[in-house]
Amino acid sequence: MKKFIHLSDLHIGANEKNLENQYLKVIIDHILQRYQNLKNKPVIMITGDITNNGDKEEYIEAVKLLNRFKESGFILKIVPGNHDYGYCGNVYTKESQENFKKYILEDLLELELVYTDEGLLNVYPIVEEVNGVVYIALDSVIDKDDELLHFASGEMGERQLKKLANILKGYIKTDKVRVAYFHHHPVERSLFLKMDDAQKVMGVLSDVVDFICFGHKHKEEELDGSQYGVRHILACGKSTEVKKVGDIFGPKKDILTYKEISIKDRDSCSITKYNLCLT
Repeated sequence: MKKFIHLSDLHIGANEKNLENQYLKVIIDHILQRYQNLKNKPVIMITGDITNNGDKEEYIEAVKLLNRFKESGFILKIVPGNHDYGYCGNVYTKESQENFKKYILEDLLELELVYTDEGLLNVYPIVEEVNGVVYIALDSVIDKDDELLHFASGEMGERQLKKLANILKGYIKTDKVRVAYFHHHPVERSLFLKMDDAQKVMGVLSDVVDFICFGHKHKEEELDGSQYGVRHILACGKSTEVKKVGDIFGPKKDILTYKEISIKDRDSCSITKYNLCLT
């Protein structure tokens, strides 16, 4: 059975006492303990907004926290969100992009990538196979990096979509499970949350991939993918956000949540939600 865990929107701060940092530690501790004796550990997928402002100090703290997964034998898959490329997710800077490149792509993920004068524009898609599952990393932020204020809208851009279409051609006739993951919402069209070229993105992914995973909206839901020929469209909430659960007759409990996706083959999978009680 192949597994991956979907996390998103961590918003790690520079201060290790930041609440998001503390809640992430709780999640990491739980995952490490739960899977410590499993030989083939789940892939840890994080769909953007690793940091809150893209600062160097935040990235250093992020690497320190997430490196615990690596040290315990987990494989990490990470893509950038709008907050990773600049202050509050709205003001993009080359410095923040360089921070993501150095601290996440190179130091944490240890990817050997070829860069051009255009920086990260030619890095994605990144395609990696783990235990027969094909993970396709996409950057839904980079094609907006020349706009000072773009209010968190995303765009993949023509060059990335062209590469993606060519890559997917190689998997159409295979039985391998295909997981595409990125940050921005590919279906949501409300102001500030939309991906500007969402229709084109879904046109490339439709009838080819089995999973589409993303975050950004801080709302956890599984969308109906039948109209796109996609078996599972999974929106992750803010993983480091505490939620209150309980019925009207008793006190509510503070919990953190994450989801584990178990895959047998392209037609068979299960999704398990874990609640971590804080109170």
